[in-house]
Amino acid sequence: MTAWDLSPVAIERLRSDAEAAGLQVTAEARDVISQPPVAASFDFILVSHFLERSLVSAIIAALNLEGCSSTRPSVKVPSVTAGRQILIFVSPTMNY
Repeated sequence: MTAWDLSPVAIERLRSDAEAAGLQVTAEARDVISQPPVAASFDFILVSHFLERSLVSAIIAALNLEGCSSTRPSVKVPSVTAGRQILIFVSPTMNY
């Protein structure tokens, strides 16, 4: 699982929480507007508290052929995640 956020503080907190929960997460402070995801690189993308209309086509292109995305933070990540590439990113304007 990959997680991106503009805030290094949020990323550090995520890394700490993931480690405590025994989860393997690649977390990166990243500006997704200037560095959108690479085409066909994820099976599932969750975008939470973030809307940048110029990224919609890049998000769609980043999905693998049978991939899906959601903008609802309450959505459940697909239950079968082994071997899947999952990306989660949130608002660059949220206060952390």
